[in-house]
Amino acid sequence: MQTSRLRLEPVSVHHAEGLYRAALSSRAELLPWMPWAREITLAGNHRHTAEDERAWAAGEHFYFAAVEDALALGVIGLERDGDASAWLHYWIRSDRTGLGYATEAAERVLRWGVEQLSLKRFSLWAGVDNRPAAGWPRSWASWTWASCRNRWRVASGSFRLNVTSDRWSPARPSWIS
Repeated sequence: MQTSRLRLEPVSVHHAEGLYRAALSSRAELLPWMPWAREITLAGNHRHTAEDERAWAAGEHFYFAAVEDALALGVIGLERDGDASAWLHYWIRSDRTGLGYATEAAERVLRWGVEQLSLKRFSLWAGVDNRPAAGWPRSWASWTWASCRNRWRVASGSFRLNVTSDRWSPARPSWIS
């Protein structure tokens, strides 16, 4: 899939080295939120990307590598939570946060989830102290979902955003192709 700035490609072993470099350069910022960041190795990334390929083929989860030119920026994906629901998750390398990449990728991946997987509901968990992660869904939800009845729940230092696709606006931001 394409946006104006990104290629969103199903994660494969082809992405292992680029995602390894992105995660390693962002390890300090990832550690509080991503348990897997404790031990980042190239061999581990090869195992994880191979598992992601298998899980995609089995319809369990759908992880996309966010790539700008030849640089892997991170991963954004949908994890099935029942037939019509999915969890959205993502991480973007630290030197590219605050530039709208997560918002851009999420809009396209959620649209794909509705169109290709017939998903009706999405949930997102993020840490309230993780400013890049906590900031974009609030602004993004305000323009992406028409007449949205978002339910924000804050507990244990994280928030959860639940949105149903029937409230999704077809309006698209200018950077989505």
